[in-house]
Amino acid sequence: MKTRQLINNRTGKLIYLTVSGNFLIASTGTKDKLRTSEKEFENYDEACKAFIKRELEAIKKGYN
Repeated sequence: MKTRQLINNRTGKLIYLTVSGNFLIASTGTKDKLRTSEKEFENYDEACKAFIKRELEAIKKGYN
């Protein structure tokens, strides 16, 4: 399992990313109100690629 928590200090928003098996689970929003989405991939490697892509997109938007 691979997990990462990203925070945008300017807006207070959070992103929790998790790879579990073939699934990428993303929880986004504020500490009090998170929305979770889950996406299934063909295999673990594809889920990890999507994890990295989503992580880099968040970093570009000011998350750290």
